[in-house]
Amino acid sequence: MRIARLVAAAGLTVLLLPPAPASAATRTVDIPGNYFSPPTIRVHVGDTVRWFNDTGTNHTVTANFDSAEPFNSSANCPGGLLGNDCIKPGRSFSHTFDARGTFTYHCKRHGDDVSFPNCRMCGRVVVLRRSSSTVQPTTGEPTPTGGPTTISPSPSPSSSTPGTGIVSPTGTFKASGPDGGRSTPTLAIATIGVALLAGSGFLVYRTMIRR
Repeated sequence: MRIARLVAAAGLTVLLLPPAPASAATRTVDIPGNYFSPPTIRVHVGDTVRWFNDTGTNHTVTANFDSAEPFNSSANCPGGLLGNDCIKPGRSFSHTFDARGTFTYHCKRHGDDVSFPNCRMCGRVVVLRRSSSTVQPTTGEPTPTGGPTTISPSPSPSSSTPGTGIVSPTGTFKASGPDGGRSTPTLAIATIGVALLAGSGFLVYRTMIRR
């Protein structure tokens, strides 16, 4: 019993947990020349942007001075005789964005630290809120289509097939044939029969008297 209670409690805890947010993604911005492609990229909070240098010269990815989230690929670029930390040909730089907003950046060697898009070799990252994934519950039953189902009432016990008759609780015979189901009292039929017999007997009696 104790094990069953623990299993039930664990299952309830899993059901009460909020849905897990969608997993973070990595998006790529190419540097095919003295520009960024695409110049504007849209990601979600928690996503990573990777800039790949596909040229034969060094570049940087440096946030503008007014950016709310500072990031810089190269603090020492173009550098000097002792070396530099530029994004060299075939190399890349990545940054994960943890806040919403629009962040403009540029290349320190070939760009301008001015507002986008009025700048040389610049770009921007638009970071959107990440919405939680929602799973609709399923019941395993087919979804009804159309309007509500109407159930027709069962035939009444007083109904009968054509050509037959039933006796009502009052003792009256009810014909249910094609003539519309009119009823004929049993007493009326008997009275007519007695009258016919009486008439026939009276005629026989008068004939015998005349002879």
